[in-house]
Amino acid sequence: MEEFIEIVKAVMEKKNMDITRLALYVGCSTQQMSSLLRKKRRWHIDLMEAVCRVLEIRVSFLFDSQVKKHKKKAS
Repeated sequence: MEEFIEIVKAVMEKKNMDITRLALYVGCSTQQMSSLLRKKRRWHIDLMEAVCRVLEIRVSFLFDSQVKKHKKKAS
């Protein structure tokens, strides 16, 4: 999950988007988005999908990174 949050923060910075605007586009409160990005709340898949859609992040990256982690652990 940390990787997802770091990517979201990097894309937000690149797109010059603040937490308030991302929350507005995603459909949640600024407080909720802030808590999610500070790892104080758990992400739900529907919110992750919405963030990916708004920031134009491929959703499949979430699964790709998990597969890579499992392969490293198996080696």
